[in-house]
Amino acid sequence: MKRIALIWAVLSSLLACTPKYELNTEFTVPTELDAPETVLLDVGSSERVVFFWSGGEAADGGLILYEVLFDVAGGNFSNPVASFQSDRGSQSRLTLTHSQLNVIARDGGVGIGQTGSFIWTVKAARGGVVKDCGIFKEITLTRGDGIDAIPESLAIAGSAALEPGQSFRKVENGVFSIVTRVQAGDMYFTSADGRYYIGTTGSLVTGEGSHEFTDVPASGIARITVDFKTLKMKVEALETSVFAQWAATNATFITLEYQGDGVYSGVGEISFYGPGRPGTPSWCSWIEERYSFVTNIDGTLLRWGSKVDDPNGATTPDGTEDYYYLHEVAKTDWGNLWKMDHAFDLKTVKMTVYTNKDGKFTHEIEETEPVVNPGDEDLPATLALSGAGAEVEGQEFVKLGTGLFRIYAKLSGGAVSFTCGSDNYYLSGDTIEKGAGTCVMEATPDGADATRLTVDIKNGTVTTEVVNKVRVMFAADFSDIATLVYQGQGVWKGTGGAWYRDMGGWYDERYYFVPTIDGDQRLCWGRKDGVDPENRPDGQQSSDYFDCAEFGWSQWEHCWKLPTAANNGASTTFTLYSNRNGIMTHTVSVEN
Repeated sequence: MKRIALIWAVLSSLLACTPKYELNTEFTVPTELDAPETVLLDVGSSERVVFFWSGGEAADGGLILYEVLFDVAGGNFSNPVASFQSDRGSQSRLTLTHSQLNVIARDGGVGIGQTGSFIWTVKAARGGVVKDCGIFKEITLTRGDGIDAIPESLAIAGSAALEPGQSFRKVENGVFSIVTRVQAGDMYFTSADGRYYIGTTGSLVTGEGSHEFTDVPASGIARITVDFKTLKMKVEALETSVFAQWAATNATFITLEYQGDGVYSGVGEISFYGPGRPGTPSWCSWIEERYSFVTNIDGTLLRWGSKVDDPNGATTPDGTEDYYYLHEVAKTDWGNLWKMDHAFDLKTVKMTVYTNKDGKFTHEIEETEPVVNPGDEDLPATLALSGAGAEVEGQEFVKLGTGLFRIYAKLSGGAVSFTCGSDNYYLSGDTIEKGAGTCVMEATPDGADATRLTVDIKNGTVTTEVVNKVRVMFAADFSDIATLVYQGQGVWKGTGGAWYRDMGGWYDERYYFVPTIDGDQRLCWGRKDGVDPENRPDGQQSSDYFDCAEFGWSQWEHCWKLPTAANNGASTTFTLYSNRNGIMTHTVSVEN
């Protein structure tokens, strides 16, 4: 933590010496526009139409942002028919498809097979200053075949549809997608506006007909995309399974099977990676919980992941619906990941992917009853630490999962065993045995607070870690409020003066616990995901507000706020319980 403080000090000194930079917003606008004067539209064409402009530049040679506006001939662009950012936002050109131009023509009142005249112009912007170029160019658009009345919703029908009446998801205006079971047969699509199918020319038409569907995937699961702007239908093969995978190892932790109506779901046990946890890579010295979904589409593995493509940008749930929305991207090592809610760690959960839930491509995670595997019924429901080497006889473990338990205790170096009623377990060599017997556990080192003992009866392993010390730390500047003193039986307590931190414009009261475990300070015991962090606990906090979970340390995540009474150096006592009725939690007491 001293290293972090040093880095912060160096950065602060560098920033203080940085010369002040002022953006030069002076620029001139384009003086010439160029594009085809006439376009005969074919919505199925792959041809692109490019709109160019020249002249105008920034005074300092920097970038200018451009917007292209279209209006009907005789208009003044006050209410344009359409507008687009230029290519990449700053290039002096705009590339549009025939399909996009067809939408402009349609929205400008041009019917099927008709011709209409339009005008286009360019706006330039820099540093918040926006300027019109003051000139415009005319373009004539002639529409070919098409469907003017684009529906707001769409459903699948016909003998090829094994889930007839299933609704498509509206991807964008005029584009619809569905994941569904199919077979060979006739197919058509329905909406409140009419009936549609693929005609003999391979384009979408309206009427009472249907088309023969033969492109059936081997799995029987297809994703069908219907595009009213290009009048095309696309069929892709999906598998009957989607895989929830950890990013750290690409290991599948839950297999989701197709349930119908575009839904995949599966049940499994969640176990994050971290020090002392099974399967954790050697390089992972923190709690690692990042995940995504992997699916096979037309023989290519793709990721259904989060909207955040920054490899370092994954966050824990923020309480918004769109946090759980899925985005289809290429499968990379660390991009487009979520961090799983820590409330699910070491729990059994049901994961559900909806390809169309109320028009959204999203997923849900919910705790459910554990899956009972053969032999699980013989595992202990509770566990206690017994023997001469225990801190106290019968100290209870916290149950983390099926057959998985954890305890914090000061060991004396004598013989111990793990008990559940009359059942006794002990470590024999590298595995756990059931029956009469004990094992000798190393004593907690002098100067250390306690030993963290994780006992996995199901897999027959015991992991020991040394808790060197536990501190309460302000998130704002990494300063300690108090170093807690071990009280015994997994309880720590400490008192300090809690001055809110002056951040040069506001005062910050956020804190968390930072344990040192086996000499490593990169963990934190902090606020659980999904617990409101915005309010001070002045008597109206939720019952689980002070509950704790273990995370990889991050400055501004998983903090609590001190109560209002704790400001101005008030003597504040923190009591941390590693096992209070089966939960890790803490209390804060302020002496006024």
